[in-house]
Amino acid sequence: MSVESRLNAHEKAGLGIFLVIAVMTLVFGILRFQQSLVKPFGQLSQYNFKTSDEIASEQIEKLKTLDTDKDSLTDYDELYVYRTSPYMEDTDSDSLADGVELKQGDDPNCPRGSNCRPVKTNDSSGGTQAVAALPGDEGGSSPVSDLSRKLEQEAIAQGATPDQASIFVAVVETFGDLRTLTTADIQKKVDQLPSEQLRSFLLRIGIPSQALSKTDDATLRTLLKETLNEMSTSFAKPAVTAGPGQ
Repeated sequence: MSVESRLNAHEKAGLGIFLVIAVMTLVFGILRFQQSLVKPFGQLSQYNFKTSDEIASEQIEKLKTLDTDKDSLTDYDELYVYRTSPYMEDTDSDSLADGVELKQGDDPNCPRGSNCRPVKTNDSSGGTQAVAALPGDEGGSSPVSDLSRKLEQEAIAQGATPDQASIFVAVVETFGDLRTLTTADIQKKVDQLPSEQLRSFLLRIGIPSQALSKTDDATLRTLLKETLNEMSTSFAKPAVTAGPGQ
């Protein structure tokens, strides 16, 4: 065998070893990234999380039984019927409790002696329109206001760590309730997610920015689909209400 042939053989062998190492490095790199993507979700499927609608409904029902400021009005009525403060016994600060004013036929949002009736103003067309002048008439809180905070609190109450609860909230806000989504639904939602929003979501759940910067969108979408599908399958199993060992 000539020296040239031996050199070519050595070169080919060296190239082969290099390619094997490169492929192994790439594979392990992807596996490590997938692990970093899956890990934050790891223990979420162990808890029986409720949907946003369920939590909002429970919060509303709870408000109907509470009277935080002890003025004989439920927090629900104060927020959504009378638009008074559920934390202040006397919303308009006229020394009469909200419940007392209502029983007397007075407006709990309008101090005695004040004129809080709607006033007339000229509109752009030359006509008149009523403008409510009631204090605090900008409207009560929506039943789904602060829903993200409530979701997070509910998750923590069921045994999740703050980090896990934050991830759960991020998933629900971005993709909806995984228990109601099919594999096709998940695929579609991930594919329709704009690149910027996709990466923002992954950053939010704890994926290192360095890992994201080295990975293309297609790979990120594939790994995310696999992770969400695994979570969806886990949620479909009989759920528990506490962490392992309890």
